Amino acid sequence: MRTYFIFALLLSGSGMLWCQPSGLPEAAQYQNRAASQLLNGDVEGAILELETAASLYESAQQWEYYFSCLNQVTNAYLSIGKMEEAKRTAKKALWQSIERLGRDNDEAAKAAHRLAEVYSRAGRHPKAMEVHKMGLMIRESIYGSRHVRIADSYDWIARAWAAAGDYGKAADYYERAMNLRKDLLGAEHPDIATSYTNLASLELARRNYPQALAHYQTAYRISRGRLGEKHPDVASALASMAHINRLLGQEELAEQQYREAALLYRGNPDAKGEQVAKAFYELAIQYFDTGKLNAASGFAKRAVRALAFGPGQDQEYFHRYYQLLGAILMEMGQYKEAAINFRHALGSEKGASAANYQQWVEALRLSGNLPVAIDAANTFLEWAKGEQDPSAMLNARTQLGSLLIENSRIEEGIQQLTAVLNHANTPFWLLQEANFSLADASRRKGAYELAIQNYKQLAMEWEQSQHAGALFFHFKALLAIGETHCKLALQDRNALYNLEAALNAFRACDKILINLIRSPLPSEQLTFLLRAQTEFYNNAISTCYGLYQQNLEKGYLEEAFYFSERSKQWSARLPLLLLPPASFAQAPQSLLKKEAACKLAVQRLFRTLKNSRFQEGVTDSLQNEIEKQEAGYRAVLDELEQRAPHYYRLKFGGEPVSPAALKAMLKQQSAVLYSYYIDEENLYVFYFSGDGFQLFRWPMDELFRTGLQTFLQMIVDGPEEGPAGQSKETYQKVSALAVQLYGKLLPGKPGPPGQQIFLLPHGKLQWLPFDALAPTAPAEGDFTSLSYLGLNYNLSYHSSATALKNAMDWHSAGAYESPFDAFLWTEHNSQVAMKGAYSLNSNDNSPLAFFLAPARNWAIENNGQLWDGPMARESIFRERPPAEVLLLALPVRAGSSFGDTFVYFSEKADSLADNRLYLKEAYGIKKPAALYILPSVLPQSMDHSAWQPLAEALEYSGCQSLLLHRWPTTGQPSAELLQLFLGRWKATGSTPESLMEAR
Repeated sequence: MRTYFIFALLLSGSGMLWCQPSGLPEAAQYQNRAASQLLNGDVEGAILELETAASLYESAQQWEYYFSCLNQVTNAYLSIGKMEEAKRTAKKALWQSIERLGRDNDEAAKAAHRLAEVYSRAGRHPKAMEVHKMGLMIRESIYGSRHVRIADSYDWIARAWAAAGDYGKAADYYERAMNLRKDLLGAEHPDIATSYTNLASLELARRNYPQALAHYQTAYRISRGRLGEKHPDVASALASMAHINRLLGQEELAEQQYREAALLYRGNPDAKGEQVAKAFYELAIQYFDTGKLNAASGFAKRAVRALAFGPGQDQEYFHRYYQLLGAILMEMGQYKEAAINFRHALGSEKGASAANYQQWVEALRLSGNLPVAIDAANTFLEWAKGEQDPSAMLNARTQLGSLLIENSRIEEGIQQLTAVLNHANTPFWLLQEANFSLADASRRKGAYELAIQNYKQLAMEWEQSQHAGALFFHFKALLAIGETHCKLALQDRNALYNLEAALNAFRACDKILINLIRSPLPSEQLTFLLRAQTEFYNNAISTCYGLYQQNLEKGYLEEAFYFSERSKQWSARLPLLLLPPASFAQAPQSLLKKEAACKLAVQRLFRTLKNSRFQEGVTDSLQNEIEKQEAGYRAVLDELEQRAPHYYRLKFGGEPVSPAALKAMLKQQSAVLYSYYIDEENLYVFYFSGDGFQLFRWPMDELFRTGLQTFLQMIVDGPEEGPAGQSKETYQKVSALAVQLYGKLLPGKPGPPGQQIFLLPHGKLQWLPFDALAPTAPAEGDFTSLSYLGLNYNLSYHSSATALKNAMDWHSAGAYESPFDAFLWTEHNSQVAMKGAYSLNSNDNSPLAFFLAPARNWAIENNGQLWDGPMARESIFRERPPAEVLLLALPVRAGSSFGDTFVYFSEKADSLADNRLYLKEAYGIKKPAALYILPSVLPQSMDHSAWQPLAEALEYSGCQSLLLHRWPTTGQPSAELLQLFLGRWKATGSTPESLMEAR
């Protein structure tokens, strides 16, 4: 109630600051600056400005404006709790105004009420009543007994009685004020809503929640009817009703009202204060719990700002808001920012908790700042000692020891961890963490056999454990075993034994990873797997190749191919699992909702478990609930696999294609296949034909890396970008690289010209236009004479052999008929696809909000499939069945990173290969992307083309979109075709006809 009162005081004061006499513009400017500072939360800065203005008014003997400034200064001091300063200023305003203007002036009445408020807060209630009555008497002398200013005085007196604990007298004066306002202004005037709000605050203090709610509801009805549904007073009433409904146990209704209030406050940039912050905080929690992290972080930040810039800056709530924002940012992987917010949370007495310290240290570690993380862990340990909290001390020592070892201060780390292991009451999960770090210490010291022994013990214990997350930690231990055996093999220490031991560990890891991906893991574990799986499969493939070199058994090469397919599969799936809940047109919505509910429930429980592990007796019940939700999730996935196999395969993958099945498919197609896999040290080329299978390994040495990078850059720039007079030199350099890369990337025998070649690029090779490679190059030739791979063979690209085989099977079975696959990133859990022409609305908060209604209808009508998500990259789209056109709408910039797009986008003209559609040359449009269009991975015949849907999508884009079209056959650079299209389109205005004719 007091915060609401202070905010009203500040606003009532700041609203008067622009109405100043023209004779003193300088003083008016100071007051205007003060008003701006008040709105931005700089109360002390506003006080300085107001005092300067008051001094100017005093010199000019503009007494009414002088005393008005003094009363505003008193308001400001009250808002920040500086009672002595408020008392001094209020007394000065009261007695000097009576001296200069006589007793009967309203500035004296204002000063009296503010001085009385100071006494009231100091507990001097009789004195407060005496001075309030003085203010009332002054106003009655000026206005009589029937004036709205008299009602304001009644409100002051009511607040004073409430502060004194006499709620009956407080209610009496509040009712007097309301009845007077009703008589003077009418029963539906907005000021009546203020009276009901005052009465509601009083009933809330008396814990009469039903009556408080009734008063807030009346205030809401009046404000909404007279001020409009978007007015800040309406939002304030909603937030107050939400607070009462939560106290009454109406949680669902409270969440709904907090949401409505926050969305109203969002439209008001000046909204601030405890009540506004609470609404934003509550909505942030709702979005966090439903996995919508971007929206959650936005509202959590608004909550912090609203409280920081609000009147009074109540420190009691800051730690909650900073803690929530830190937790959200941790989930988003923004560790540096998360650490800053956890540190802020620790800044208050109530925010100093073991959970916040632990999160602060962890965020610093994940941000990569080990020295600062070590300092933070030391601070955590000292705090825990001061609190005499054994559980917190053990956790702090474990974090500190692990960080010291990670920072190569191994002996210091071992000392901290030994204290944890020797403590009688160290819990199981903390013992495991300490032992894992000690095993890491042994590995770093070169004691590999001891490290392996420790890792094996951990793996066995986690395999037998029933603790939540046991499967994940079992995976980590096995992964460490495999990596350590690899290090021993590289040192040529019993290489065959260590390679076989490493492979056995990696095989076990692969099996566990399949189960983990089909589990509702918390985001931090998914993020770890996303990083770890690449290194894991790199080591597994290298181990297989090493064993093949030892005994020439071809089975190891086939196993290396299996691991390469798994890595490509999980690289595409794991980002999808980090997305918020999404919809899919051919999957039953009821099952998708169950899947999302179970997953989000487990993630919430893991967060609670992490923050509750300092509390004895809490973890068991949480673990039981996690097991229950995990069982429900597995049951939903089983049903999805049966009823929505496309969705299940897209999200969770399937069994990789076997070399035998791949060779049979290639034999039927009279085709060959090159599958590539790049790690830090080697390029692996898996070559398949209908008759056989080979694996080639090339070292990724500096010469190869430089050649590949140079060729990519030249292709991007185009040969015409070379220095004047250097065309021959440019030709020789580019053509030599084209031949060199051809020899590395296409070993074996591609076959006779015209043959189908399937190319499955990986890593940086995803940027390479294979079309521009050449087997030979005459020394005195030119670019038009080269025997390009793209001119002699029918090239088709895909992301993995498994995805290619699935696409072929679906195509031959006619199992997929939709003309579109549409993928859209949206905050809404809606079915989305698109067909037709619509305009972008740049003023909308969501740049794709216009897309939803027509998209939803089209998906239902045409049985279209879709995937939502900013992290669903182009590689996953090329794994979809062979739709004629794939339409992708993402509010991101294409080519911003290697992983975001398959083909590089540039504003420069096309050069050697028909891989890119250049927007500037074709349309003269700007770069920001809203839409991509891609055809099927399979070649199209002209009898069954996709030009009509492509043309519709072009028309939809309205020249505001980024487009990519990989033509099904090679030909001349696309600039000529597009020029024909543009010329015809300008003449006829028909997009479909123009595109058809140009092609």
